[in-house]
Amino acid sequence: MRSNQRHISITALGIVMLAAWVQVFLTGCRRDLYVLAENQKQIELITDWSKATQKPGGMTWWFIRNDHSGYNRHETTAAVTHTWIGVARGQYTGIVFDYSPAEYSHMAFIDMTTPETALMLLNPAADQPRTELALVGRDAVPVGMTDIPLMSANGESFLVSANPENINIATLENVEVLSGSEDDYIPYEDRDKQPDEAEVQTIYAHPTPEMWRVRAIVHVKDIDRLYTVRGSVAGLADGYWMASKRHTSSRCLQILDNWKINASDVDGYITGEQYCIGLPDREMPASPIYARGGAPQSEGGESSYETLLRLNLSFLLRDNKTVVDYHYDFTEEDITIYEEQRLIVLRISSSHPNFPDLPEVDSDSKAGFDADVSDWEEGGSSDTTF
Repeated sequence: MRSNQRHISITALGIVMLAAWVQVFLTGCRRDLYVLAENQKQIELITDWSKATQKPGGMTWWFIRNDHSGYNRHETTAAVTHTWIGVARGQYTGIVFDYSPAEYSHMAFIDMTTPETALMLLNPAADQPRTELALVGRDAVPVGMTDIPLMSANGESFLVSANPENINIATLENVEVLSGSEDDYIPYEDRDKQPDEAEVQTIYAHPTPEMWRVRAIVHVKDIDRLYTVRGSVAGLADGYWMASKRHTSSRCLQILDNWKINASDVDGYITGEQYCIGLPDREMPASPIYARGGAPQSEGGESSYETLLRLNLSFLLRDNKTVVDYHYDFTEEDITIYEEQRLIVLRISSSHPNFPDLPEVDSDSKAGFDADVSDWEEGGSSDTTF
């Protein structure tokens, strides 16, 4: 009899334990079960292009998580005013720009894995002037042993960079994504649930033009002796840190290959203009070494250079053989900056002690510039196509 009671007690205890285990499974464990979301896009990106130079035919968004996890998502889409994006929950830096990275052949987007390393960098020019030393100075020499050829002048190395295309960028700082979607985990019971409109998070982007223009205005004596002119500007920034919205401290050289003339008589002036990233930021880092084809770059700290920009000019005279070179150094005080127009003006006036005075040469029947060109407006708000 006592044996039967003991058997019943053990059986009853087993039933109670089994019931308790089933209750825990059906309540606690089920409630904590999460599954990977399947492209539930609950983040709405609305983009306003009214401040941009034009409404594009496509755009790219790039969301980089601030926790340095390496998690980032990007997409290029033809939906330029309204699109849905999918990222996991967390805090992000968002970057929105027009068109796709591949369409900017003169710029590269480097190391877009953390906000601090997101960099837009000028590509090398297709034609590197290894022997055309007049473009950087008489003391310029090619620098070897790098993947990308450089020119060294006055103790500083310059990569001859491609002239950039215009670009419109919006940078969104510290975006807090509250309800994750793609690559995020959601409660099991919500796996088939459509997101409620009240839960949709809306993010607004307002891209603005980020490129500057550099304009050189040079007065020339006896301009009728001129056949063609070539030029360059050394010392412009070679990159743009996209999250911090500041320029790199490392510098490049850009070619000014389109010129216009204004001459009412023998004397006159020439004008050249080109897009650029802007002036270098001394306090920001230089371009990473790997992004410069192995070129040595300074590591951190404030960059030291007395001459901010150098304007290089090479005049071919109307005899089609005589070449005259001029080089002008500009400090910060010598440069005129129009912030609203994002315009940098370098001017060599007729009062400059070394403004171009072209020598007399025999003519070979070559005509000079077409002088029927109107003057530039100082700090104008409209772009001129070359």
